[in-house]
Amino acid sequence: MRREGRMLRSMGVLLLVVSSVLVSILQAAVPAAELAALQDLYDTTGGDSWVNNDLWMTGDPCEGNWVGVYCNDDNSTVTGLFLIRNGLSGYIPNSIGNLSQVTELSMGGNSIGATIPVNVGSMTMLEVFYLGENQLEGSLPSELGLLVSLQELELGDNSLGGTIPGEITNLGQLRYLWVYRNSLEGSIPADVGGLTSLESMLLYENKLTGTIPDLSGLTLLTDLYLDNNQLTGSIPDLLPPALEKLLLHNNGLSGSIPKNIGDITEIESLYLYNNSLSGTIPDGVGKLDELEKFIAFGNEFTGSIPSTFYDLTRLETLALNHNQLTGTIAFVGSMFSLSKLYLQNNALSGTIPETMTRVSRLQELDLSNNQFTGSIPTYGLRDVFPLRTLYLSNNALDGTVPDFVCQVNSLDLRNNAFSCPLPTCCSSEGTGLCEPCS
Repeated sequence: MRREGRMLRSMGVLLLVVSSVLVSILQAAVPAAELAALQDLYDTTGGDSWVNNDLWMTGDPCEGNWVGVYCNDDNSTVTGLFLIRNGLSGYIPNSIGNLSQVTELSMGGNSIGATIPVNVGSMTMLEVFYLGENQLEGSLPSELGLLVSLQELELGDNSLGGTIPGEITNLGQLRYLWVYRNSLEGSIPADVGGLTSLESMLLYENKLTGTIPDLSGLTLLTDLYLDNNQLTGSIPDLLPPALEKLLLHNNGLSGSIPKNIGDITEIESLYLYNNSLSGTIPDGVGKLDELEKFIAFGNEFTGSIPSTFYDLTRLETLALNHNQLTGTIAFVGSMFSLSKLYLQNNALSGTIPETMTRVSRLQELDLSNNQFTGSIPTYGLRDVFPLRTLYLSNNALDGTVPDFVCQVNSLDLRNNAFSCPLPTCCSSEGTGLCEPCS
């Protein structure tokens, strides 16, 4: 009897252990709807041809460690999909919306086509939605506005069209809005200025029209790329105060540069080229102590370059060519970081300053098609290395051409009033790029 009792007790313990294991397994298994969504994704995106499909379609996604699938601590639900550059093709199934606990959906750098399914609006826990560098088509679904937890929307480098849905302005936690290199049309929603968590807005290389809305309330915004669209109107007087990069080039903007541009004290890159901007360049540009690149060629700016440019000691590239600027360039000598200076096709005058010897990093200098007089600074430019481009053609320069020009890789000094003889390298016996002389 005692033996039978012990056996019964042992069997009872074993049953309890087996039962608890079974309960644990049952509790750990992901919901059937989530499993079906993953299986659908595998089927519709050519899972058999993925770069890495380890353990997919075998067992439980969480317990079985399907590659790219992330789960919560007790493996009871899927919380993330990370399949970047993994050879996915085909399309995203509607059932993706059943992954309602996923916080990150990252499948960029693949060949996924078709449209973004409207069912993504059910993924209300989503914080990161990255489908950039695919072949997506169609419009941005208005259901994106339901993703109230979303912080990063990255859909660049696709073939998306239509307009930016107004519902996107519901995303109060959004930090990154990246929908660049698509075919979006229409205007930028006016209420986007209310997305006060935005740090980066990249909408470049689309077909956006209309004006730039009021973005002055975006106090955290550091990167604003609206270039290569069809935007018109003027640059808003009030801009986001923390901007570091402002790219507005290749649009149809008109009017002048805001006079309070100097208030954006952290700006490093200011690209305004190929618009129809006019007026004078405000003194405030010269107060941008962090400015490294100011590129504003192909506009209609007039007047002189402000003397405040003396203070731009961090500036590396200054491109103001193809405008209607006048005055001198005495300020250049204080730009110790300058490597590229493009001022061609203006009406600038005066002499090339001897102080250019201080600009020891200068690599490319183009002052052609202006009204400069005097001689080429023999000492001033001789020691400016590694000078590799020197274009001074179509001015009124005189005097002798110094021999150091023969060390420059790309040279054009034609149509000035230089004295003979010329250095052999650029005389009629050589390239002729210093002719004529008298």
